[in-house]
Amino acid sequence: MTNQHQPPELHLLSLITEENGVLCDENRAYVRRLMGDVIEEQRWGVPAGAPEGAETINKNGWLPYDGTDIWRVNSIGAIDGTSAGPYRMAILTDRNAGMAYGVETIELLSAAVHDALHGDGAMPLRSPLPELREDLPTTSDGSDRA
Repeated sequence: MTNQHQPPELHLLSLITEENGVLCDENRAYVRRLMGDVIEEQRWGVPAGAPEGAETINKNGWLPYDGTDIWRVNSIGAIDGTSAGPYRMAILTDRNAGMAYGVETIELLSAAVHDALHGDGAMPLRSPLPELREDLPTTSDGSDRA
């Protein structure tokens, strides 16, 4: 198992993607299936800029600060089936001037990481980043519930 002192998001991804004493194979497969079958409207973030043919799983979160247009926007995921081997990524942002700004920031960072790992031309990158989307949520993902 990987280093227990890594950020919690990356530790969680390692529990989902590697054999361990916490989750059995069946549980890990179930979580990966859920994270791999994200609806198109929420398939943003870490998968942006991944190489064609790469398998990606991801989970995103977003939360506006009450009474403002300031958002916390996050994306975590795992990428497999690439020339760089399997890898995990967590991009956590805060104090974004709107949901769209947070998503755009995450996708630019994600694409830069994928490009750094695969920019040698070994695998063609997916098409350029999508245009700024109009279909992004305008309310919390529900993580602010008690």
